[in-house]
Amino acid sequence: MPCYRAAGRWLAFAALLATASRAGAFHTVFDYTVDRFEADGNAYGPADGTADFVDEFDGGVLAPNWVVSSGTARESDGLLHLTNPGTHIPYGSGVDVSEVAQAVALHDGAGDFTITSSWVGGVHDGDFVNLVLIITGGAAGGFEFFGAALYNFGWVTSLQQYRGLGLNPAEFQTREVVPEAAAGPFLMRITYDDDTNTASVSFSFDGGIEFMSPFTPIAIFNDGRTDATAIVGADPAAGETFGCCENNCTTLVDADADGVCDRSDNCPGVASMAQDDTDGDGIGDACDVCMDLPPAIVWQAPRVVIARTDGDAGDEGLRVRGTLVLPAGEDLDPVATGVRLRVDNLYGGPLEFVLPPGARIPGGPGWRLSKDGTRFVYVDGGTGPRAGIRRAVLERRTDGTLGIDARAPRARMPEGLVATGALRIGIALSDLPGECGEFAFAPEACVTKFDGASSKLVCR
Repeated sequence: MPCYRAAGRWLAFAALLATASRAGAFHTVFDYTVDRFEADGNAYGPADGTADFVDEFDGGVLAPNWVVSSGTARESDGLLHLTNPGTHIPYGSGVDVSEVAQAVALHDGAGDFTITSSWVGGVHDGDFVNLVLIITGGAAGGFEFFGAALYNFGWVTSLQQYRGLGLNPAEFQTREVVPEAAAGPFLMRITYDDDTNTASVSFSFDGGIEFMSPFTPIAIFNDGRTDATAIVGADPAAGETFGCCENNCTTLVDADADGVCDRSDNCPGVASMAQDDTDGDGIGDACDVCMDLPPAIVWQAPRVVIARTDGDAGDEGLRVRGTLVLPAGEDLDPVATGVRLRVDNLYGGPLEFVLPPGARIPGGPGWRLSKDGTRFVYVDGGTGPRAGIRRAVLERRTDGTLGIDARAPRARMPEGLVATGALRIGIALSDLPGECGEFAFAPEACVTKFDGASSKLVCR
């Protein structure tokens, strides 16, 4: 028999969002639509490939199958409408959430199951929609979540499988797809294997004839948690905080006041009315470390770690490591030229550090050269800005490459820098042509890892 106790637990989770607010003040207007939800197995019936529960959303009311858990939702015209006003969650750059929760609980140990949601109408620029399991029960307390999402950030459309604990950021697996995928229709599916306690997500763009599942299954029902609730939701970017460029916004977001709203601005932090982009890399000249085409310095095996991506802006830690291949004949002297280092993702950056030239004097910032002449070490003893790099090492290696390791313990990330995951890094060893290099991580190269209340974004 179906069990109806999980929806109440999900509503208890929704109470954790008491600090959130209705999204009317954020002017986000949206209406995402689902034309079918089906489930096979576990609490619904035998897992035999035939749907045990199907909702075509043609009854005119959500009850008794669904409960509105966040924001606003209705059933009309044969569709589930997830619409504004949503519940505003001020995490990172902010989203406005509208979701419905299934009334039937799924259970660990009760057999395999598959749930599928079918979406029509597409996904707008800056938004994402999702199919999620909220997992509670057992002695562990709290909750975990596992889900599928389709993101549309304009310049990239991606499929995503993710897992997280509590309100902490999730562990992501991402695959970029053609932008046309965001136009829909499409199906999202979660499949659970009870024998292995693992779940995986898959997507279909041909009406369910074929499903693609490019991700590795992930363990769920961890720490003894026993019950799961299926959630169907839309999480549009909050207009006033994430860069609204639409006519339905009362205020267009334009941080640098250059007349180009942030979502479309190729350098949102520096005024540039002309939007010049000499090398065509999508980063405006006003904030581009490298304007060579192509950049002369090559990054090898770069790694970027941003720690404490917990939504509390201002205390994030940044570390950038990698190997730089310099052009033939180029020499290195940061004591004379200084170094510029930038981290950005076009949407929430850039975050730029300037390590000025000059030898270090006791107590102050500056460079020193090791006795063997192989390592340049930059140290800021505390007189520089709190957000600055405190230590950076540039090391000449025997193979002619240059190792870099730079750390900023309190990096003060700009809004949105961590939100999209895919980062870009750039370095300039001087202001001379040919002495710069940049590297863009693919979205799937960036994974958020979490440990209790702490989390970090790792790109490599």
